[in-house]
Amino acid sequence: MLNLMIVDDEPIIIKGLTNIVEKSNIPFKEIVNACDGLDALEKMAAFKPDLIITDIEMAEMNGLDLIREAQDKQLCKRFIILTGYEEKIYLREAIRRKVIDYLLKPINKAEFLNLLSEVCLEIVH
Repeated sequence: MLNLMIVDDEPIIIKGLTNIVEKSNIPFKEIVNACDGLDALEKMAAFKPDLIITDIEMAEMNGLDLIREAQDKQLCKRFIILTGYEEKIYLREAIRRKVIDYLLKPINKAEFLNLLSEVCLEIVH
């Protein structure tokens, strides 16, 4: 079983994504939420997520800075960005950080679940 962390400053997004994942048959043992990058980093060491889904624009620490810190500290290897921003500078940094995917809000539920299933298969194999 795998651990998932969802990082977003919008509680409705966290609730919606958590609900989608919990109702699916994707093997996440536990889902932990964080409201920004700093909150996520504090929880990450103890939780040890296998995958992090993060927004970009958040207070305190944005999603790209979170990814950089988590990678530098080897706290997590796999990231999906879920954002409302199509900024090329964000896309370039996401590519440099080797994120799995860059999804735009609002998400396509079927596409999202398919992506999570593929990532889970990759992790367990």
